[in-house]
Amino acid sequence: MITLLIAALLSGQDYNDPANRCANPMNGMDVRACGEMLLNAETERMDRYLAAASATLQGRKSGSSEAFAAALTQSQTQWEAYADAACGLARDASGYAEQDCRSELTQERTLYLWTYFLVPEDGPALLDQPEPLMVEAAPEEAAGEPEE
Repeated sequence: MITLLIAALLSGQDYNDPANRCANPMNGMDVRACGEMLLNAETERMDRYLAAASATLQGRKSGSSEAFAAALTQSQTQWEAYADAACGLARDASGYAEQDCRSELTQERTLYLWTYFLVPEDGPALLDQPEPLMVEAAPEEAAGEPEE
């Protein structure tokens, strides 16, 4: 492992940069750290979409706009309890399965929020359609691919 760390340092890559750790995982800790970084990014995006959805509901001109926003907040709390329970079942010794489960459910929830609250019938979507977050390939892997 020290050899791999030295190779990463000699290649000029910052080993402490999470993007490098994801593109070039050297051990299980790197894989876990990368999964955590992606889950945090997915969660931050879901929170942005949730805030936008809530603002959209509160901006409605009906008397029930606050009730809709409160119902959305309650549904998010219930979704979090569901995700905790469902992904808790996916625990394994490494924790990867639980991270993967939570990332996948978070992506699904973000897409749900976008579909039902951020795409009006009479105009463009208020935020971009969420796509799964990916880690870019390491530079040496990308260098071996043919150019188009």
